[in-house]
This record gives sequence, structure tokens and C-alpha cells, in this order.
Amino acid sequence: MPQNDPVGRAMLKAGPTIDLLKLDITVSTSANQLALAPGALIRQWKQHTRNYFHYSQSNPGMYMPFYIVSARYAALQTTVQLDRPVHVAVYYHPEHNRNINRFISAYKDGLTYFSKAFGAYPFQHIRLAETNVYQNKISSQTTLSTYTEEFAWNANFTDPNQFDYLYFYTARTLAQQWWRFQVAPNRTEGSLIISEGLATYSALALMENRYGSVNIRGIILDQLGDYLYRRTRLEQTEHPLQTMNQPEQQGKAGVVLYGLKNLIGEDSLNVALRDFKRAYAFKNKPPYAGNRDLYDYLQKHVPDSMKYYLKDNWQQVTLYNNKVISATASPIGKNNYQVTFTINVAKTVLDKKAKEVPVKYMNDYIDLGIFAEDSTDQTGRRKTNPLYLKRYKLTAGSFTLSMRIQGKPAYVGIDPFATLLDQNSNDNVKNINNH
Repeated sequence: MPQNDPVGRAMLKAGPTIDLLKLDITVSTSANQLALAPGALIRQWKQHTRNYFHYSQSNPGMYMPFYIVSARYAALQTTVQLDRPVHVAVYYHPEHNRNINRFISAYKDGLTYFSKAFGAYPFQHIRLAETNVYQNKISSQTTLSTYTEEFAWNANFTDPNQFDYLYFYTARTLAQQWWRFQVAPNRTEGSLIISEGLATYSALALMENRYGSVNIRGIILDQLGDYLYRRTRLEQTEHPLQTMNQPEQQGKAGVVLYGLKNLIGEDSLNVALRDFKRAYAFKNKPPYAGNRDLYDYLQKHVPDSMKYYLKDNWQQVTLYNNKVISATASPIGKNNYQVTFTINVAKTVLDKKAKEVPVKYMNDYIDLGIFAEDSTDQTGRRKTNPLYLKRYKLTAGSFTLSMRIQGKPAYVGIDPFATLLDQNSNDNVKNINNH
């Protein structure tokens, strides 16, 4: 439905008959099984060879979906101390126990970071349960998420540099406790950016908090690469974020929001998101939150000089094609080098005929960097070592820059951390030819 449609704004994405509800349910299951449902476990008992579980979620209420799972689970439980204790539990097949502590770590880190960034976690519990392969691979509801048995439970994480998708997607699923089950999206076009885009952004922000902003390029490229792959296989013209209509655009939305954070600063973006959440969390009457509502809150916190970024991504389909053409360095004294490099700056927009048209007039903020050789930290994880980082306002075309730096340079980059939607990020960095 169009974004200004009063019917669409009065309905939730989860369904036309769905509203904020209070849950009080008692579940009976086999004597050797545990039954899980949303909310706080009020009571557990055994009667006539069956197990009984009483769950309640009433203050605050909850949004759909709602389902129950039951199995012969092993369990690992712990507590995170926020403004009050939050109980964390993972339920799993006893033989699928390799990565349980990784799940717990993602929950602990995410609960702490998201509560500080977006506002307090409002529930008493968060649970993760393993399910069979006949379910959705990843499913989520208030206080309870499920992963099917082939997803990550016994994944072999031996290389510290491999993408820890278990941690990332657990963080992303947890973020939906803010951006789906507190702020529930309405039924108008583009509202998926709330439950899908904001959740992906939140996971990227947590990865930055874990590894540092200069060390997550590969994680961002994983999301960007997924978007670039999928956009070549669309059966219809690609939509800008304002009317994003497919969950598959979550990677794009996450990277765009992460790039916005890079532009205006994390504190400014978090203020906008907290204000947005405060206005729409746990609403029990319309209008419910949509893409346009999020956009309005973002606009309030984006300086005029950077509003082109919102237009480029919300109102248009915009892609960069930035490139480092050449890079050289010459020693000019003890541990000092003159670095000279040439870059090409280019941007395209999708026109009404779905053709990519070069943007002739642009004046965009883009990061340039010079880096020493990568090193490794104590865990063996690759570490990026910037010698020079600066944000420039760049127009379209080719430019040559030369500067004196301290430390031996190894490579240079334009948009070196992949915070812009670039069609080929591989040519954004280039090794230096030393003279």
C-alpha cells in the first residue's frame, strides 16, 4: 500500500487483524521435553506424566507472530545485568553444543550495546532454540528466536579471520526485539526497512563495537556483496529504500544506514533512532510506524550538507564506482614518505527506464586513506593500520593527491571501509609501488 494510505498505516505488517496483545498461556508437553513460548516463565510443574509451563507477557504486551516449540532440549542459561537482570537461555540438541557459548556471547554483547544505543530492553528474558529443518532457517518472535538444526550449531570456527556469521545473525535477530517487537512496522510500502534494515544496521554497529571501525570491511562487504548479487536477478525494477519491498534488500539497507552513521556520527544517528522508537514503541492504536516516519526522524538529525545522502538512497537507486588508479611512495627521510595516488570518483543513478546514468554533478563526502601493512592481534585476527585518514568533498572525475606521511605505507584506498554502495569495492584499494 502507498505510504500515505490511511488503511495501510492503520494495519501492522504482521497481518490486518494483528494488534498489541497480552499473552497468558499454559503449555503441556511430554515428560521428557521442554516447551518454550514468548514471555516470562511464571511456573513449571509435572502432572500425570506430563510437563506443564505457564508463560506470560503482559507488561509490556507483544506483537505477533506467536508460536510454541517443544523438544528434548539441553539448556545453557545465564543472566545479563542491565538496568535489571535479563535472563538469557539457549536450548539445543545435546550433541549440537559446539557453539553455545558463541550464541551466549552475542546475546550478552548485543543486549548491553543495543540497550545503551537504542533504549532499555523491555523484557525479562531472551531465548534461542534449535528446531528441525522443516521450519524457516531463522525465525523470531517476542523474547524467542529459533534456528534450524543445520544453521551454525556445530559450525567449525577455526580461523579468527573468517566471518563469524553465527555472532552476526544472532545479533541481527536480537536487534529485532527493538526493530520489530517494540516498533512494529505498518503495512505500507517500504516498511520492511524497520524490521530488516534497522536490524542489519544494528548488527553491523555491534560488529564495529567488537572489532573497531577500521577492521570490519569484510563484514560490510558480505552484506554489500549479497545486495549486488541479488539486484542482478530481480524480476522487477529495483526500488529505492523509501519503497523497498523485498526482505532481500536488508543488506543494502544495513550498509546505507551504517554509511549514514559514518557521515553524521554514531551519537547523532542513535539519538534519531531513540526518538523514533520512543514515538512508536508498543503502539496499540494507529498510525503505526512506516518508512516515511523513520525518514522524517533521520532528516531532523542530518545536516543540510549531507542530506544528498538521504536523497540518493531513499528516493533514488544510487551506486558508486570509485577506484584507485595508481599509487606510489618515495622515502623522504627517516620513516617519512611522500605518497602520491590517483583516484577516479564516479556515481550513477537508476533512471525511469532502469538504466544506470552517470551523475555529472556531485560533491560528496568520501573517505581517503593510506595504510601500513596489516598486522594481527593477540587472537590472530587481521588488524588494519591506518597512517592517514581524511574525509574529502569530491566531485566526479579523476584526481591526483600527494602528501607526506610518517610510517611505511603499503596501500591506499578510496572509501576504504566500504561504507558506500560501490559496484566494485575490490578496486577501491590498491597496493603502493615503492620507489
